[in-house]
Amino acid sequence: MVCGWEVEGLTSIDAMKKVEELALSWILRELKVTSDQIIFQSNSSPDFLIPSLSKAFEAKRLYGDQVIIGSAQYAAIRRYPDCSVLVFADENVDPVAVIPASEIPPGESIWHNVRIKVLAAEPKVAEQAPLEVIEVPGYQPLEVIAIQIFRDADGQVKVVKRLRHGGFVISSIDWEKWREEKRL
Repeated sequence: MVCGWEVEGLTSIDAMKKVEELALSWILRELKVTSDQIIFQSNSSPDFLIPSLSKAFEAKRLYGDQVIIGSAQYAAIRRYPDCSVLVFADENVDPVAVIPASEIPPGESIWHNVRIKVLAAEPKVAEQAPLEVIEVPGYQPLEVIAIQIFRDADGQVKVVKRLRHGGFVISSIDWEKWREEKRL
């Protein structure tokens, strides 16, 4: 515990990615702190903790105009009231955005000119409740766990169902091919 913060997975600065190096340089320069005041966590979020200032920072790289935040990262950075996401483009020494984590909603949003996508936690296939159950005489029932509707290259609307059969997940297209082969 550091200044009331739970701190796990501390590692050395040698393990930094390029975006984390840029963030560290910016933090040292802008906040006028020394490196011994900063805790770097390469395997957890936020990346940087500054207990003396009660601040935390997560370093993210800009891909096009978008930043992607995983669901576990999102939950972790939201636990720190004064955490900000530093967004860096290419080799810029200054972030293109400093986004307060408290202002990032779940899902997709735009903060100034940066699109933010927070990925939703996906339930494991075994935990998903079926949307529909298809009975197949002589076989274990198929459970529809997802439905995708899209247009193919010819502009035709297609519906593909994701089917769970026991411990396996197959598409409805593969299921239909198998049924034709078995003449069910």
